[in-house]
Amino acid sequence: MFVIASDRRERSNLFFNRLLRRPAGLLAMTFFSLVFPAPTPAAEEKPALIVFIVIDGLPARQFTAALNFFGEGGFRRLIEDGAWIPAARYRYASTVTAPGHATLVTGQQPARHGVVGNEWYDSRAGRIVYSTEDGEYPILDELPKPRRSGASPRNLMRPAFGDWLKTNGYSRVFAASMKDRAAVIMAGQGGTAYFYSAVSGRFISSAYYMQDFPPWLKNYHASKIQDRWFGKYWNPEFGEKFWEHAAQPPREQHMDSRGLGKQFPHRVTGRLSAPGASYYAALARTPYADEYLADFVKRLVREEDLGQNPAGVPDVLAVSFSAHDYINHHYGPESLESLDHLLRLDRILADLLKFLEQEAGTGKVIAVLSADHGFAETPEYCTWTGRPAGRIDGVKLVKRLNRHLARKFGNGIYIAAWTYPELSLSDRAIERSGRGPRQIEMEAQRFIAQWDGIEKVYSQTAIEEAPDDSAFENAVRAGRYPGRSGNLFLVPRECWFMLNAPKQMAANHGTPHACDAEVPLIFWGQPFKPGRYDMTADPADAVPTLAAALGAKNEMESDGRALDALLN
Repeated sequence: MFVIASDRRERSNLFFNRLLRRPAGLLAMTFFSLVFPAPTPAAEEKPALIVFIVIDGLPARQFTAALNFFGEGGFRRLIEDGAWIPAARYRYASTVTAPGHATLVTGQQPARHGVVGNEWYDSRAGRIVYSTEDGEYPILDELPKPRRSGASPRNLMRPAFGDWLKTNGYSRVFAASMKDRAAVIMAGQGGTAYFYSAVSGRFISSAYYMQDFPPWLKNYHASKIQDRWFGKYWNPEFGEKFWEHAAQPPREQHMDSRGLGKQFPHRVTGRLSAPGASYYAALARTPYADEYLADFVKRLVREEDLGQNPAGVPDVLAVSFSAHDYINHHYGPESLESLDHLLRLDRILADLLKFLEQEAGTGKVIAVLSADHGFAETPEYCTWTGRPAGRIDGVKLVKRLNRHLARKFGNGIYIAAWTYPELSLSDRAIERSGRGPRQIEMEAQRFIAQWDGIEKVYSQTAIEEAPDDSAFENAVRAGRYPGRSGNLFLVPRECWFMLNAPKQMAANHGTPHACDAEVPLIFWGQPFKPGRYDMTADPADAVPTLAAALGAKNEMESDGRALDALLN
């Protein structure tokens, strides 16, 4: 095992010092210390390894529909031997990757943990901020530099589960994903995150976590393992029964991303003759990305001795499988590609669970599996099945809205940023108009509400001054954080695609509709009573339920609740 002791000690001290300087952080750590007594080395009844498994973009309805196709040892083992809630529902509206991961590992809504989207508009800086960007901590050893040159959990305003566990001074926390935002957020303030580089095809990290890669990681990539899948064809594997189950609507809406093509077979080359950045980007959008991530995680567990902590306390491993999200975006969750990928992932999980038990010990692993968000079906599939549907051109909407506001209030660019599904007004344009933001917000709200495919528009003013206490408005409110949320939140109708361009992707998510907000939630391991639980639950319940399973029921200020019915 390779540990840069001084670097990690300094970073750990920095984390706790930063946290204690925040009033909210001080409150959280006080509750963590008093209500959740830190596990001690003598706590033999504790598990050896606590695992978070996130399937990016897995809707509850798709998971349930595929049950009969799962093999033994993977998803089926988790639901038969664990406590399965078929449709846990996120209570906030912006159902995208970063907030979902943050809610899962903190037990808080975005209104508390601060991660309101994958990105948001910072009016003071006058630019869009990525959820895990941090120029103070550069990405290590990447030439050419990736689009975002630094990464840290600076924007995560609440402690993650691993942060609490690390207060015992012994537990180790690691997170890995193909997406940087998923890994960084799951690692919390005090863990270590590894994420995929579409530039080099390697798993990398940032200076927040280490000054140099450990020798084992350098050795891992020395063989160019990332090139193993170059030139492979992705074809469906599961025979006629599989083909009959999956929908086969017209494929004109499918994306040909990085040369993968719109239909099987998908050849993984990135349109290159030899491995390079375009191939590495294509690889992330196939089932082979999950094979690669699982292989990396195994190496990580072995080299860092996770689940074999000499202090006798549990370690934390968080793994987010990102490929399902990419595949759903490109082909739709109803596609053959999406189902084929899910069944392949089932086999990968079966192998990974078996490996983790071998490393940590039978009965010594407990796991939580969920998704960061669901997914809407493509509008073309909705139409094919007789439902009203369409595609909203976000760029056109913003352009026409700007024209309308300029005619109404005077020349100017009134929309400073469009960070789906929010619009942020320009402070400069408002000031020049001589009107207040309330008047401009309300006019913008009226204009957008008439746009074809829009179900509801919520303005910051209306939410603050005249709340209607509807389910959607409560969801919008739960996702707002001061200084990071826009002036207007747009909710498209079900089956209506909305993003910058109408055909930017085949399918999308990001609304409070059930298709996007409902995800499976599974607790697996000795503390949990096996069974199907058709109950109301929120993925924010994962952390307090885990804490209760460890004998430290979560009574701190939390948006989640311990699901006592699931516990032995």
